[in-house]
Amino acid sequence: MRNWASLLMVFLLVACAQPTEPVLGEPPLPVEVRAVVDNAVATTGDVITYELEIDRNPSFEVEVPEPGAEIAGFRIIDLGQDSAEQEGRVHDKWWYKLRADLVGSYVLPSTTIRYREGEGDWQTIETSEIFVEVASVLPVEGEADDIREIKPLQPPLPTKWWILFVAGGGAFLLLLILALGVAIWWFRRGGAGPYVAPAHEVAFAALDALRKSDLDDPEALRVWYFDLSEVLRTYVEGRF
Repeated sequence: MRNWASLLMVFLLVACAQPTEPVLGEPPLPVEVRAVVDNAVATTGDVITYELEIDRNPSFEVEVPEPGAEIAGFRIIDLGQDSAEQEGRVHDKWWYKLRADLVGSYVLPSTTIRYREGEGDWQTIETSEIFVEVASVLPVEGEADDIREIKPLQPPLPTKWWILFVAGGGAFLLLLILALGVAIWWFRRGGAGPYVAPAHEVAFAALDALRKSDLDDPEALRVWYFDLSEVLRTYVEGRF
């Protein structure tokens, strides 16, 4: 009895060890299509790549319409087509470089592709729609904390003319005192030889001419100060 049980066990083990037939999946469709973008969320000025991919049996031909008129909100700046054959299938790819110019939500519509085998009847297959969001590159109101408000222009401070007149009067008084001192010294000393106008007379004449200057114009006032310093320099040089 034990021998029969052992033989039965060996038979079952051998039966389980026999190779089984592999389970095959569903065969691929003769034509498969897919539409994708590399970036579904972009900003104005970005370039988006839109690709239309077709995987087909070599015995089938396809017709792909131009999607230019159907793509709204984008500019096609470049396009092209690639094709390759691998593992008994043909892989076609149409790609489009799109530039987003306006902010908003857009839909890249589905594309209807025709295909047939040999001289058979045409059939159609469609891609799915693709949603693309285009945002602005400008910051949202209230986010730009580092931008400060421009302050209004301030009028220039008024010129304090009285300070200029006091300074000019002080300089004139100083020259007058110096001239009087020189005159007293000169008369006490007495002059000899041909008459040469003393430095104080030259200074007085120059100061008298400066008194007639028009000081209402700022440019004339600047020239007046320059001439006054020149009179003082000439006087000191002539005096010593």
